[in-house]
Amino acid sequence: MNTSIVNITDEALHLPVEARIALADKLLESLKPSLQQNTNDEYETVFRHRVFAGIASAEVGRVVAAEDVEHEFAQRRAETMRRLTSNQ
Repeated sequence: MNTSIVNITDEALHLPVEARIALADKLLESLKPSLQQNTNDEYETVFRHRVFAGIASAEVGRVVAAEDVEHEFAQRRAETMRRLTSNQ
């Protein structure tokens, strides 16, 4: 595994689990467009930058509470189920 990724992981370990999950979800969502356009090296650079930005945000208190994440995804699941059942 790339040492920079290990360092990022080590730095994020001090965060509560809920914050790490929220951070990972946000990072993956924000990377989706980039993933299709970038080469592996560019992807790694973008990924590291966004992880460090996320960690920095968390360190100054810009995190999403686990309850808020759960509420948002409960709404998404409900909407998905509504769409699935209305199409049948």
